[in-house]
Amino acid sequence: MIAGTNGSISSPGDQVYNCGSNATYTATPNTCYSVQSLIVDGVPQGAGPSFTFSNITANHTIVAQFVQRQFTINATAGAGGTTNPMGITTINCGGNLPIIIMPEPCYSISDVVVDGISQGVIGSFTFSNVKTDHTFSAQFSLNHYTITATAGTGGSISPGTSTIDCGSSQTFIITPNSCYSISDVIVDGVSQGAIGSYTFSNITANHTIVAQFAQIQYTIDASAGTGGSINPAGRTTINCGSSQEYSITPNSCYSITNVIVDSEPKGAISSYTFSNITANHTIVAQFVLKQYTITASAGSGGTINPMGITTINCGGSQQFTITPNSCYSISNVIVDGVPQGAASLITLSNVIANHTISAQFSQNQYTITASASAGGTISPNGMLTLNCGTTQTYSISPGSCTNSYDVKVDGVSQGNISAYSFSNIMANHTIEASFNQKQYRLTLYIPPLSPCGYSYWGGRVTPSGTITVMCGASTQITADSTESFACPPGNVTNLSFNHWQILNGSVTFSNQNSAATTVTLMSGDATIQPVYQ
Repeated sequence: MIAGTNGSISSPGDQVYNCGSNATYTATPNTCYSVQSLIVDGVPQGAGPSFTFSNITANHTIVAQFVQRQFTINATAGAGGTTNPMGITTINCGGNLPIIIMPEPCYSISDVVVDGISQGVIGSFTFSNVKTDHTFSAQFSLNHYTITATAGTGGSISPGTSTIDCGSSQTFIITPNSCYSISDVIVDGVSQGAIGSYTFSNITANHTIVAQFAQIQYTIDASAGTGGSINPAGRTTINCGSSQEYSITPNSCYSITNVIVDSEPKGAISSYTFSNITANHTIVAQFVLKQYTITASAGSGGTINPMGITTINCGGSQQFTITPNSCYSISNVIVDGVPQGAASLITLSNVIANHTISAQFSQNQYTITASASAGGTISPNGMLTLNCGTTQTYSISPGSCTNSYDVKVDGVSQGNISAYSFSNIMANHTIEASFNQKQYRLTLYIPPLSPCGYSYWGGRVTPSGTITVMCGASTQITADSTESFACPPGNVTNLSFNHWQILNGSVTFSNQNSAATTVTLMSGDATIQPVYQ
């Protein structure tokens, strides 16, 4: 009886049996071995572990052959990866078999199942001291990555935070809100610039994308021409969608002529508001120096220079010269209805309104004062007011009482002329006629005796005696209105004035029957006396 290595056979060696007897042999493999074959008398009998010789009638041989046992490990992998080794692997009993789990790109190990029992997410597994068949299954799952998308104030990003299959692509659209623009797109911390979209291709990791926006700003350039200001002036930066008001202020003596907004005239407005600003703008304020009119007029008799309507810049000055014609003088200058007097020069300074100026003239008038002494006449007599440039003639007539006379014009003797003419009168004048009158003696007589019955005695006259009077001149004389007379002596009689008696000469009384009267002598000496009764 022979047993190969790695096992034994019962009753090994040579055994003697009686003819006709039976003998059973059993092969016992060592651990990890099995009976490969029993060879009886050189003939393989299969892998049965025992053989019985029945009715032994001859010599026999039996050899037990053993073979190392082998087991299979069936490794399988789901979609998304492989194992190494893969499939069925035969392994000697007691051997070891490491298996590596290898996910394909974009896949991860989701589970490892050994002999139906989950081993979890492991990257390798080793079958040690294998003594039985085994199964091995690797399961995989497609990787998913997160793209975290955020948008700052002023816009949006689409889609938002997304879970993406590994290896796929994802495009993000960045959209600014009204009045905003994209300022930057930052992918995984790296600036991509102001782009409107970004595509992640063949995604194999988590990512971040941040959209940043900036409020759009526009500029308004404001300027003002000479003569005023605009506020605010210069360049102003304005947020999109906001408003900006401008005020336009003319300087003194200027007015707004136009406001040009983006090359479009808006008229003479004092303010302008840009609303909901969505573009750059310009605003230009234009001004004009104010001008005023001075209307100058002159009445008859002179001129004003300049005449008519004069246009003058606001704040300026204008001088007016008023000139009367010959024989005229300025009577008044009226400025805006207010008399300024007889001014020959008027200056309107710092003109800030329309004005009127009117020059008024009056014809010059002069006086000629004519006088005549007693003894003659001058005609016309007294003071005459005459227009300048006219002519006036005077007649000088001596009276009957005149011996001689002289005519003086403006104090200068012209002799004994009978007439004088002032021609083209340009000044005041005097003309004086002086007459030398004849003189007579007037005697007021009182008799020294008083006869009874008709007495003159005791009377009183004023003046008394002999006086000199001018021919033709009136002389005042006075007698007592009553007198006392003694007739006969010692017998006093009161008598009343009756009349004046002319004793000689020619006398003219204003009232010969009045105690107080005037007398005029025209032809010579005379004597008079009062009469009482």
